[in-house]
Amino acid sequence: GIVLLIAASMIDWGYVKLAFHTTRGDALAMTATFITALVFPLDIAIYIGVGLSLALFLQRVRIPQLAELEYDPARGFRELHLGERSRHPEIVIVNLEGSLFFGAMDQLEEELEKVAARPELKVLILRLKRANSLDATSIMALQRIYHDLIQQGKHLLICGTQGEVEKILERSGLVEMIGEKNIFHSGETLLTSTRKAFRKAEEMIKRGEGSPPPRYQLPQD
Repeated sequence: GIVLLIAASMIDWGYVKLAFHTTRGDALAMTATFITALVFPLDIAIYIGVGLSLALFLQRVRIPQLAELEYDPARGFRELHLGERSRHPEIVIVNLEGSLFFGAMDQLEEELEKVAARPELKVLILRLKRANSLDATSIMALQRIYHDLIQQGKHLLICGTQGEVEKILERSGLVEMIGEKNIFHSGETLLTSTRKAFRKAEEMIKRGEGSPPPRYQLPQD
């Protein structure tokens, strides 16, 4: 009885209540750790709980968020709702947010290919302000999207780059491939680079520019 009382006093009931009212992942990890602690030694139960928490975390970050933005000179930028059509279908701004590592790129590349295939599209703007964890797989995916666009006579602009993302784009050769003039680095104020990219897209459309031939050939699978 004394042992049970001591064990009960060590439980943070406020945290337990919070875990069950936040996300399903927290509740699942808490429940699994509690049950395994009744069956296995405490250290094993902790390892199982930590492992399950990591697995649930990786599942959440595996799929980055993709949102389409619309620019109105009077009201600024706003996110389009699902199925909503933009008033500027020839210029599509896609905001990527999250980890762009190898485990996330298959689904992301598929979604971007759907956008690139729109017949009315002329310029695709990728905003990477809140993108992170780029690797070789994500760079290859961006290269394929770039080549798909130029094969259709369309353009790719990248905006919102900063910090490690800038370094990876430079080291990988993607900056040289797309062209420094088509990449807009993050400014001091919010969405400055996105506005610059949108204005550049408008100028390209007015001038009727066609996409240049690819300077690099992608390696064959």
